[in-house]
Amino acid sequence: MSLPLTPSNKTTPSTPTLGAPTGATETQGAEAKWVQNSTSDPLPAAQFLHGNRRPAGPIPQGAVELSPATFVPLNPKDPRIVDALAVVSKTPDPNSQTVRHYSVQLKDGRGQDVGSPMPFSIEFRPQQDVLDLLPYFEKNGQLWVVANTRLRPAVTARQSRIAEPDQQNFGGVLEGVAAGYVRLEDGETGLDRTAHRILTQKLGLKVNGPLEFLGGSYFPSVGASVEQCYPRAIKVAPPPRDARVTFGQGLEGMSGAEVLEAPEVIRRYQSGELHDLRLVELVLRLLEQRGQAVPLHGLARKLTAKTRDKDLGDLGARLTSAEALKALLSGAGDAAAIDHLVYKAAPTPAKPFLLAESLVVQNRGKDGQALDEYDCQIVTRRTVDSVDIGCYFWKDGEVYLAVKRGVRPALAVRDEVPHPIQSSHNPVHLEGVAGSLEGEKDLAGIAALAKREVIEELQIPPIGEPIYLGSGFPSPGTNPERAYQFLVEVDPSQSAFLPQTADETVSVHYVKLADVLALADQGLIRDPRLLLQARLLAGALGQRRDDAALTPQARALRHDLLSVLNSGLELQRWLSDQVRDTDNRLSRIPDYRKLKNFAINELGAVAIHPEHPSEKGFFSSLLPVFAVPTPDDPTKLPFYLAHDFWHYTLSEYLPFELAPDGELRWRPIEDYLQANCAAECNAVWYSDVVLPRRYGHQATEETFGGISVGRAFELVGCDEQQARQAIESIELLGVIPERILRHPEFEGLRGIFVDRLLKYHVMDALQTRVLYRTWQENPELAKVAARFGEHHADLTAYQRQFTENLERILNYAEGANPLKAQLTKVMSFDLRTTALRLAYVKQLVSAHQGDGHQGVLDQLDRAIDGLHRAWQTLRPLAAGVRDAEPSPENLRALEVLRSIQAGPLAQAEALYGDVAKSAVWLAPEQRQKLEGRLLPHFESLTLDPQQVREGLAKALEANFGPSPREGPSA
Repeated sequence: MSLPLTPSNKTTPSTPTLGAPTGATETQGAEAKWVQNSTSDPLPAAQFLHGNRRPAGPIPQGAVELSPATFVPLNPKDPRIVDALAVVSKTPDPNSQTVRHYSVQLKDGRGQDVGSPMPFSIEFRPQQDVLDLLPYFEKNGQLWVVANTRLRPAVTARQSRIAEPDQQNFGGVLEGVAAGYVRLEDGETGLDRTAHRILTQKLGLKVNGPLEFLGGSYFPSVGASVEQCYPRAIKVAPPPRDARVTFGQGLEGMSGAEVLEAPEVIRRYQSGELHDLRLVELVLRLLEQRGQAVPLHGLARKLTAKTRDKDLGDLGARLTSAEALKALLSGAGDAAAIDHLVYKAAPTPAKPFLLAESLVVQNRGKDGQALDEYDCQIVTRRTVDSVDIGCYFWKDGEVYLAVKRGVRPALAVRDEVPHPIQSSHNPVHLEGVAGSLEGEKDLAGIAALAKREVIEELQIPPIGEPIYLGSGFPSPGTNPERAYQFLVEVDPSQSAFLPQTADETVSVHYVKLADVLALADQGLIRDPRLLLQARLLAGALGQRRDDAALTPQARALRHDLLSVLNSGLELQRWLSDQVRDTDNRLSRIPDYRKLKNFAINELGAVAIHPEHPSEKGFFSSLLPVFAVPTPDDPTKLPFYLAHDFWHYTLSEYLPFELAPDGELRWRPIEDYLQANCAAECNAVWYSDVVLPRRYGHQATEETFGGISVGRAFELVGCDEQQARQAIESIELLGVIPERILRHPEFEGLRGIFVDRLLKYHVMDALQTRVLYRTWQENPELAKVAARFGEHHADLTAYQRQFTENLERILNYAEGANPLKAQLTKVMSFDLRTTALRLAYVKQLVSAHQGDGHQGVLDQLDRAIDGLHRAWQTLRPLAAGVRDAEPSPENLRALEVLRSIQAGPLAQAEALYGDVAKSAVWLAPEQRQKLEGRLLPHFESLTLDPQQVREGLAKALEANFGPSPREGPSA
């Protein structure tokens, strides 16, 4: 049964009846469609305003009694007072970026073309990553879930585009899953934050537990949209008797809530009363994880178990285990089969498969008057609706599903638009059978189409008639597509043929039902319609998930991984909390966004707030550690961070090599000067020229004051590459290019080219010489630095790395990967920093020569060796992380990470703490130097002002001659 959390005047549609009248009435506008939310008589005003609607019949024992909410001030988006939606189409925008068109060439495993290029249309949404959230609570042994009741203009708009096979009037309100975009512009890369926003802004519920895993992510419309959904559940406090609605802004304001008993969701889907496929899928997942039966007895009676084994003959090779299927999905398939695709943008075809439409929508009250008017964009398919078929059979007492690999370009093009969560998908995707409706007018016609689709895509015949499961909307917020779901038994021992195109079926495989659901949990099968059919089939057959096989340790590990994946990136959270507006604006710049994610995901970049005065100015390209400064304006921090990111991507050019015998071989200081200064030139070029141009010179100058370096180069006629060459000439060689010296604007820009860039030339050289001496004075530190990282042995390779890294970053996959970020952070920061601390304290112990110091030195060596082994262990694990899913590979990576953190890393940190405080092995002044310091070997570089002045004077004389104040002649 259903209990409304927030009162609604919507009447739930009855079971669909073929041929029933639609009940929709036309408005005066020829293109408008006025769809009633309710066909009942209007409620008296007082009753309507207070929403006194109670389900018919007695309230069952254990149900949650909710009194009507006190009416809040009128909100024109409140579903309780919106009686109808009026929808008028606007002229489609042919240049809309909502739908993009491509020419796709299929390739086999040998890289050969398969067929001719094919056209594809793909929908891109403002956001791509979505949290599908299922709030729930338990009362008296019953499981209750909270659905999101929302106005859906896209569903209303379908009334003027298609004649419903069952002539059903959906109205403008649907009960569905509580979903929310993981919003890039809010700096949110974590599902936790998105869940909080959904609960507070859409549902008004109080959290009573952490986010819970409901299986791997999925693509609701993988054939036509790049949208990826992450299913999670969350326990909430049962709504109080005076529960009220919390309204958001814009379309989020059209939000209410409804409490449903979990099995009731499945019953209402089967009876045609509930039409959100994702809500049904999430409830099935929750019931499955709780080991609760799904009441599908009617469906069970329609399934005929075939106890006689089928003789599959040559087709027996298609019986595939979960492990074999995982290998197949990773790309280890037949070389002659379709392996990948190559795509390029194409012009809009004459009859595109997808069309972006703009709507003008009015919310109307009982009196027909407009309460609100707003614009809304939807995407419609050429055929609008679709059919999905789950194909099953029995063998050896097990039920199998017939699945296929199909080509899905949407998985390949996701990175063309930014999205917060990193994922890497093979565009050859595992899925069930599906097809577009071709004008079918009734369910019998759709069932006949389903049979044809099975024959066409699997080349095997169905047995008997398809079993109708129900229908619903995969993405009712933006797409009016209605998907009709069927199950049908097939006979793999027989053959049947209809023509098919190469993109429809790459290969066919027969997989145990249990394996399909297991691979879905791991995020390897991402077709939610196939999974919905599989779960309904499993429920009807009484097959339940057995979580008892998970040990407490395995449960704890999975919970830990989910906490990591849900929480997002540590550094991004800091940026969002401290400088959200600036970071959001910079994040609209693709190379900044990708550079940031590269530094966090691949290098483990972190931000710290040093307490010790000597560490306030810490910077090292060897360690991706951003020591947060305290500028007069915090909005400057992302620019400083971007500058340092470029250094981290190059690491540090070490002026020595570690020979096989453990000795250090020093490189010439000239090479070290060349490498360090060139790296600084590249970082300055990006942070001071490229970013300000992308960000806007005026906005940059409002933040920093004065003329930006990027604008200065524009004023003297330099483009970005010319500016880079000029910076290298000035800062690396100390030579201001003639074209700048002779430019009429030079004198007005002297502060940029002389007092800044030319001064950097002097300071870079002085600082590099100090660093060179520091390495020579700390040989144990140098040995550790050489062991923990990949370092170029020659200057040319190091300089070439900038160009290679620039290309890599510009092509870097979008989004955050919290697991990879944790792995690389432990590698690059925790392990490396701890090893450097141990090496430094080893030098101090060796110098002090306290009692038993040789034994301590041996302990320190063993600890460093243990950290190095841990570092080597994590490298391939971090490189192997491809997505944000609880796959066995990712679980294993986290398990090893946690064992390292609790083992060699914790032991090394404890050893350092003991030695650093020891009065036996260290002198008082040595202990004092270590106290309160994260990186005791670091000393702030304080340059001699006199040396800087003298160096700048020489540089000026080299550029302008003996009278620098006069400057160049005109």
